[in-house]
Amino acid sequence: MDRDVTNDEIREVCFSLHPNKAPGSDGFNAHFFKKTWDIVGEDVINAIQEFFRSGHLFKELNATILAFVPKVPNPSTMKDFRPISCCNTLYKIIANRIKPFLPDISPSQSAFMAGRSVGNNILLAQELIRNYHKDIGYPRLA
Repeated sequence: MDRDVTNDEIREVCFSLHPNKAPGSDGFNAHFFKKTWDIVGEDVINAIQEFFRSGHLFKELNATILAFVPKVPNPSTMKDFRPISCCNTLYKIIANRIKPFLPDISPSQSAFMAGRSVGNNILLAQELIRNYHKDIGYPRLA
């Protein structure tokens, strides 16, 4: 982490990403960045290098969309959905650089904390707002 991230390293990571994984909140997947590298490559490199220089992550890069894809025709509970985290491609490039310094992550994990899954947070959120529609008890806000 002490050494500067190079232009070639950023390009190599970008081009190693699966081209058709879910796009982030900006709507662009890795395929877009690979096909337009001659146009956007310099801006991508500058944004990534600025993060490692300053430690400041643009809020637009830190946005993740959670999508819930049904596993069955008529889902009725949260376990009937597959959660998918849609992270920005630039965020994925940054994460690739810091991944060796994080604890081992299971291939099935979708979060950066070992032993935790994004599904845990979904179930917790569901439990917290389960009876919010009822007009009994204290006022609530979600």
